[in-house]
Amino acid sequence: MNRDETLALWGQGKVAWNAWANALAAERAALEADGRWLLQPGLFGEAQPGNDATRDWLAMAAAVFSSEEAPSEFDDGAADFDRVVFPGSAMFKGAQFLGDVDFEHATFAAEVWFDGATASGDVSFEKCVIVGEASFTRASFAADVSLEKVDLGGSLWFADATIGGDLSLERATIGGRATLTAMTISGDATFTSVAFDGGADFANATLSGDADFERAAFAKSASFASVAFHGDATFDKVVFAETVTFDDAQIAGDASLEKTSVSGNASFERTAFAGDASFEKANFAGAVTLSGATFSGDASFEKTHFASDPGFQGATFSGDVRPK
Repeated sequence: MNRDETLALWGQGKVAWNAWANALAAERAALEADGRWLLQPGLFGEAQPGNDATRDWLAMAAAVFSSEEAPSEFDDGAADFDRVVFPGSAMFKGAQFLGDVDFEHATFAAEVWFDGATASGDVSFEKCVIVGEASFTRASFAADVSLEKVDLGGSLWFADATIGGDLSLERATIGGRATLTAMTISGDATFTSVAFDGGADFANATLSGDADFERAAFAKSASFASVAFHGDATFDKVVFAETVTFDDAQIAGDASLEKTSVSGNASFERTAFAGDASFEKANFAGAVTLSGATFSGDASFEKTHFASDPGFQGATFSGDVRPK
């Protein structure tokens, strides 16, 4: 559906919308049952319709609420998408939400885009199911944003996004790679118990409050290069299945990697630890380098396991150092 058709159907209310969505889901099931549903790889590996029946269904199921060319405005109270079903792709690019935004328990059967969207109130995607990718590139949200317990099958994009309050992805599952490069979070950032199945890239992000990654799991490589942590940075009991880098990161508060496990290499080159830093009982199975790192507070390496001698060349310690 185009933007006018989408907004007209949405204007009929949630019951009418979900009836339409469920009917389309039944149509797709019928196409799959009789063999007429066909997707094939496109030029860049993306799924493309392989026949007219699939192409027609995808066009009908697509919902364009807002686009960068024709942005839509949602008044306060008009963005209640709780438990709404989106049978195909959903586009909210450039949308202007003038109050709170509620997508709790919503189901997105494909990808969803919020690129360039703005919101003046709280934004919630708690307990959402998103089969495809979710993109919030260049989005600007003035208050708190929650993606707690989100089940995301594809990649997550928050590149160059701005969060005016807290951001929470507690206990979320992200099937693809999470790209949060150069994003700015004014409040606390909570990533406790997140499953980053495709790894993550936080390079050049600015986290103004405390950042908590306790018990998060990174199945692929993770980068925190040049991240500015203005508060505490907690990575206790985090599992890094591959490599992780904190090169050139700045941590203004205390840093904790207690009982953290890194199966690949770990790099802390030129990382600036302004507060206390604890690596107690951490396990590093690969090579570790802290060359050029600065420790302005106390540093603890008690019972830390290094598979090989860590590189401390050029590192400076101003406080007490407790070796393993």
